[in-house]
Amino acid sequence: MIGYVWRAVSGKSALRKALQKHFEGVQLGEIVTAAREFPIISRVDVQMALDQIFQDRPASRLLGIHAQMGHETPTLAHLFAAGPFPMDIGPLQHDEVDIGDPLPVRCLKNGLWLSKDHSLAFAVLLGPSMRFGMVGGVHVEIAVSKGEQGAQFSAILTRVLPGSRSSSRSGTYLSRTGDLTGEPARLLGSGRGRKSSSTACGQA
Repeated sequence: MIGYVWRAVSGKSALRKALQKHFEGVQLGEIVTAAREFPIISRVDVQMALDQIFQDRPASRLLGIHAQMGHETPTLAHLFAAGPFPMDIGPLQHDEVDIGDPLPVRCLKNGLWLSKDHSLAFAVLLGPSMRFGMVGGVHVEIAVSKGEQGAQFSAILTRVLPGSRSSSRSGTYLSRTGDLTGEPARLLGSGRGRKSSSTACGQA
């Protein structure tokens, strides 16, 4: 028990170590995030969009997230922070969502993607948006390093996701309204549109 508490307080959880390694050379204060909230009915669309983004990034790493306290919305700030009840790596958990097809669609409860766009390291967190201790929607959060490259990439990434309310978790709003015509297709790795497939959402 003492060893567990020491690892948590000292920030040596497996998840925090993975984030530090992924953003190697970037200080914690140099990382900024932008979050978007989606209604619960958009869950399948959000999952499909994220699957489409990462399917052409074979070097991406997807981690399951386990929270000791599940009454609040998980954020990247929680993942980076040390404390007695840290979030840590756990199994990938899914829900089967009935959309009226013969088979339900399997969607992640929560997950953390670690990836790179050329030399730019970024992370995307998917989790439930909690309201008064109950799931009220879907939370997606993007972390990049400060600077124009990170800001532009974050803006491109958010444009690929379905329309939603936007909010900043870092004090720096990354979703800018520049002329990014054509960039979402580049982000997806090709000119393909967001077509549905059996791999998206892990259809059972």
